[in-house]
Amino acid sequence: MEDERPGTTHKTILNVDNHTLRDLWIKISADEEHTEGPRQVNNGQSISCDSDKVRFGNAASYHIDVWRNDNGHQGGHIGGYDTGVRFNGAGFDDTDELVVVTVGGKTHLQALSQRKAGEVVGEIILA
Repeated sequence: MEDERPGTTHKTILNVDNHTLRDLWIKISADEEHTEGPRQVNNGQSISCDSDKVRFGNAASYHIDVWRNDNGHQGGHIGGYDTGVRFNGAGFDDTDELVVVTVGGKTHLQALSQRKAGEVVGEIILA
């Protein structure tokens, strides 16, 4: 039987921020049942998706796909990645900041988790 005590389960939320100086199309999928997009996410905007409820200490899985913007239409696929958002003492949400760089005609995608960046800073401070 599922534990329904207050605070033991909660949905998670993943926000994906676009500060790449280019407009993109982004799709976020969580737990096979929750999907947001694909939709145009202009520079300076974000898109978010929530998951099913997870138990405290566990993580929900997300998959993100990113495409170029072709004059307001979905363009070529840039890439995708998998990530998770854990429900724990740090909360139940995370924000990924996208980095999209074109080098030698090839476009590369990287996502930086604000929560993971905070963990690294904490480890440095405590070292």
